[in-house]
Amino acid sequence: MLLMLMTLSAQAAGLDLLEVGGAWGTPGATNPTAIWWNPAGLAVGGGTQFIIEGAPTFAKVYGDRANPDYGTIEEDTGKGELFEGAPRDYDYSGRDEVSLTAVVPFIGVQTDFGVEGLGIGAGLAVPTATGGEIEDPWGANRYSLRSGNIQAPQLILAGSYRIKEIISLGASFNVIESGWASVVDTSTYPDLAFAVQEELNLDHPPNSFRDGYSEHPGYATTADFVEHVVLPIAEVLDPDGAFAIEVVNEPECLTDEVHPGVGLPWATVVRGIATIREALNQALPGVPVTSGTQAVFLPGLFAGVAAGEPAPVDAVDLHVYHPNGGLPARQDLPVDIGDLPLFAGEAGAHHDSPDSAHLVNYLYNGPKLGYQAVFLWQLEGEQGLLTGQADRGDGWDGFVETQLGADVKQLLWSR
Repeated sequence: MLLMLMTLSAQAAGLDLLEVGGAWGTPGATNPTAIWWNPAGLAVGGGTQFIIEGAPTFAKVYGDRANPDYGTIEEDTGKGELFEGAPRDYDYSGRDEVSLTAVVPFIGVQTDFGVEGLGIGAGLAVPTATGGEIEDPWGANRYSLRSGNIQAPQLILAGSYRIKEIISLGASFNVIESGWASVVDTSTYPDLAFAVQEELNLDHPPNSFRDGYSEHPGYATTADFVEHVVLPIAEVLDPDGAFAIEVVNEPECLTDEVHPGVGLPWATVVRGIATIREALNQALPGVPVTSGTQAVFLPGLFAGVAAGEPAPVDAVDLHVYHPNGGLPARQDLPVDIGDLPLFAGEAGAHHDSPDSAHLVNYLYNGPKLGYQAVFLWQLEGEQGLLTGQADRGDGWDGFVETQLGADVKQLLWSR
């Protein structure tokens, strides 16, 4: 048995990784790298051999970009005067360094099982792996690439047989798992501005936007919302003190069901909710993730469930504004939510009931209808549980309990 360990390093002109097997891998190889280069060589080496090889790779390229011509940012172009503090010029040119530090693995074994002229080999190789990440997160090329990779690791099984030391025949079977990923910036405000212009038949986008703002940090966002927003928030949340996490408040407002011709399809919105939920489930296990909506929009949120897809949320969070504090029972919902927890995350005053006295009914009805929780909206103000401020005589101004607040407290004490 021969065990060979080798480590190589490379300075690459591009972002491609090393060839399979490094210095051991050649078309004339008679070692385990032959499973990739030339399977017939397995029958020549004889015996049993292992190769475990890792090749550190340090790659770097530069991307230069000229300042795009979005026109001059004028103080007044008929869209309205620029607000104070708005940029008066722009320069989105610059150079970005795209770099990659990685280790290219190769693991291979070959043996003849004691049979002269036989060669059987198996291993893991990564013949295709390209990637890189820009150094500056606000670099000039972030609309082309922040980070990305293309890779195709392969599991290889090969065999060969040597005929009277004259000729060797070999073949291999490869299982390839290829994939790619990229993170780029995408515009936010410009897209919304032009959508509003089209929907309302305006002669120009809303006043605060100029073409020159298209790449300004205040008008753009990274597509990698999970990494840069969701997970940092999850890091500071105490899972023991979190009842649930609402990731998108009233997602119907993003859809074409509410904004025909401008909004997104429900499938797109739900896919985003499910992606965020998956990340939060890993970061904060045990804390349910939901997306609050009104009962009438549940068919859109749960449209994929009918097609066999999992529910996009861990619990159903209803927003209810009923004139008498009524709540829909689980069996009366427009979709079957199975055994998902049900709660009213936003139970508020109806516009026909300005005194808000019925808010206490939500708390009474919730447990009877199988709700795990009811959250009143809102707690402060004349129509809430607390209002105003009163000097208690010790220099501290505090909120005063309303009659509704007293009723709610009495109800909770009675439970």
